[in-house]
Amino acid sequence: MPPIGQKGVGIIIVTHRKEGYFASLLEPNKNIKINNTTLDDKAVLLKHNDIIFINHIPMQFLWTDK
Repeated sequence: MPPIGQKGVGIIIVTHRKEGYFASLLEPNKNIKINNTTLDDKAVLLKHNDIIFINHIPMQFLWTDK
């Protein structure tokens, strides 16, 4: 999956591991949040219907098991 965001606003990347999908910071910014919690330097396990905010723009994470 390509990075999400832009330089100066903050960038995250979502990666797939055997435990699930994780969001990690590539360019930190206090305006990057998951479910209204600021994303730290640690990778966060995403759950179905999590809301990712980048510069106050919400994006919903949808995951279904096939």
